Amino acid sequence: MVSGIAKWVYRHTSQDVCPYNCKFSRELSELALTLHSDKISPSPMELIGMSPAAWREFSRGSPIRRSKRRGFLRNTAVVLGNSGSADAVTPLIKALEDEEPLVRSHVAWALGRLGRADALPELRTCAASETDPAVLEALAAAIDSLDER
Repeated sequence: MVSGIAKWVYRHTSQDVCPYNCKFSRELSELALTLHSDKISPSPMELIGMSPAAWREFSRGSPIRRSKRRGFLRNTAVVLGNSGSADAVTPLIKALEDEEPLVRSHVAWALGRLGRADALPELRTCAASETDPAVLEALAAAIDSLDER
């Protein structure tokens, strides 16, 4: 079974070396299909704090809107958790207050994954007031993983 990443690499490499594409491709002229320069490479640390209004503006006219804000921010939390960056802790802590439980649970996971003890007080404070069972479970796992270090 081929992974999704392997399929993506194969598909895009195939497109780059395809003789038909090399011979007949031309510059994109359809304005609706051009990249939005403000959306090409935003920082995940900026994205994780995106409000619903900012999400509507950011995703306007883009297929990324299909993932919905909660799915997009969930994925952004995973990116930050896997980044290993200490700089991600502050924006993630702020995102613990997000309105979506899916986002909060993945933010808790990300903070636990980063392994930074400075996130522990915030995780405990959040756990004391959280009511969603999935978020509570993620918070407990993150707290446990940080307590073990």
